[in-house]
Amino acid sequence: MFLVSYEEAERILRWTREKGAVVEVQFKETSHRLRIDTMYRALDVSGNVVPWTRAFGSLKPADVLNSFTVKRIVVRTKDSVEELSSLKELLARV
Repeated sequence: MFLVSYEEAERILRWTREKGAVVEVQFKETSHRLRIDTMYRALDVSGNVVPWTRAFGSLKPADVLNSFTVKRIVVRTKDSVEELSSLKELLARV
């Protein structure tokens, strides 16, 4: 299993802020999703922002990425939408 460090999670956040991008991570074990744009946000199944603690409890963003199995990652930039299958692929992109 590929683990993401706190620094790598912050690198993804910085990249989304610089590029105006949105990264949305879906997991196999929960219907909640993680969206990274100008900040970390928890989303429900409909894509609405929900309180972080309701979705992920006391887990920090890097812990969320390490605790659940990634189902898919969607990266939206100003001119493209890409689907990635792993955190390793995402980190190689940022």
